[in-house]
Amino acid sequence: MKLLSTIAAAGIASAASADLSFTFTFEDLAVVGDGGLAGLVYTDFTSEYVGETLLSIDWDLSISADDNGSLAAVMGVPGGFGGFYGLNATAGVPDLVVTADEPSSFSGSWDASGFGISMTQAANGFPYLMAGVVAYTSDSGAGNGLVNGTITYNMTPTPGALALLGLAGMGRRRRS
Repeated sequence: MKLLSTIAAAGIASAASADLSFTFTFEDLAVVGDGGLAGLVYTDFTSEYVGETLLSIDWDLSISADDNGSLAAVMGVPGGFGGFYGLNATAGVPDLVVTADEPSSFSGSWDASGFGISMTQAANGFPYLMAGVVAYTSDSGAGNGLVNGTITYNMTPTPGALALLGLAGMGRRRRS
């Protein structure tokens, strides 16, 4: 239950327009330079995101570390690419070069609309709907760092959800 409350506090959902988005927020996330994954997962399989199509993933990340190395942004969607996948391998986004004792940052957006990735329930043995994680690899293998920033999933609602949004808008209309 603690993990779910962490996720709820770390994620910000927005449905102000027809598109849906979910943001993972990293605040001083401690990472070890062994290349292991660190981050957050979203596991609410009753949410409005289930069944939606992934349009894009945006990221704005920074790291302060005590050793040179690299930082990879890794996204996880059970319905696409069989689970976790690195943006460098999937979208050709190079890893961030990390310089010891200097803040290093990178940001960007990956257009996933051409891949037809559906936000599906747990598949391929992965018990999450989406994940935002990073992997820090230090030159010595023993570096430490702190990651800050966001990873945002942008999705388009199914036609049924769009119809409900339209009906909700009609209910607010003022008649004279």
